[in-house]
Amino acid sequence: MRPKPVVLIVRLWQVEDKLRASVRPAHGGVTRYFKDMASLCAYLVEAQRVGAEVKPLDAQGLK
Repeated sequence: MRPKPVVLIVRLWQVEDKLRASVRPAHGGVTRYFKDMASLCAYLVEAQRVGAEVKPLDAQGLK
């Protein structure tokens, strides 16, 4: 069984002299905010190591 890819939407912006970021699964889910690039990189490395357990929201409409 091949692993499913996880698609993340990453937004970066600058506040004063610091870079901020948010990460959200493209298929829906909780948005996580990071105060610096080191925190963002640590999250992405951990998500890759663990297998990025991101659960989609329940689908609305026809099943």
